[in-house]
Amino acid sequence: MEAYIHNNPDISDKSTKQRFHICLYAKDEVGYKNLMYLSSQAYLKGFYYYPRINWELLKKHSKGLICSSACLQGEISWHLNLSERNLKFGAKGYEEAKRVALRYKELFGDDFYIEIMRHGIKHQFDIDSKLIKLSKETGIKLLATNDTHYTEQKDADAHEAFMCIAMTNSMMTPRLGIEGNSGSWRYSCQNSSKKGGMGQKRPFGRIISQRGLRKNTSRR
Repeated sequence: MEAYIHNNPDISDKSTKQRFHICLYAKDEVGYKNLMYLSSQAYLKGFYYYPRINWELLKKHSKGLICSSACLQGEISWHLNLSERNLKFGAKGYEEAKRVALRYKELFGDDFYIEIMRHGIKHQFDIDSKLIKLSKETGIKLLATNDTHYTEQKDADAHEAFMCIAMTNSMMTPRLGIEGNSGSWRYSCQNSSKKGGMGQKRPFGRIISQRGLRKNTSRR
């Protein structure tokens, strides 16, 4: 599951809407039970705009789980992406991203992965080299992933219209991720269809050959 996690010791804290994405996968029956428990608690105790867990709850229920660092809204990538918006809300750069990565590695060991994505989004290109450097320095394996928000590429425009409605924007609003605008924006990714085989491998070809990347063709 893709979870939302915050760092306040009180899971029900409502002092801020800030939360980060992580991806959790059950590798055995114990992990599946922990996954169900975390999902339930996120709705029953942690819900504030979104269902949320916190670090303390994750630590207590991490057995049997595989964890990956998620997208640009994952805590590691968020600190690496020093955009105007992220800086405004406290992004601290490479050393903080490394600290967060090592904290997850301490909890999950070899079952924690740093995700790297290629959707044509400007901010992803900006942090690619930092994610690779972080992987080399920490020994945390890279995982090549792809956000799957719709099944086929032909559905991209319909999904973009859906996101404009959800964000009360117009299809005429500039795309943030591609054009780097800091004001009003609309969903920027036109490359979130389900991929498999060479469709997933092609964007990561050089990294796969050099680093032995693990490949996850359909994360969500």
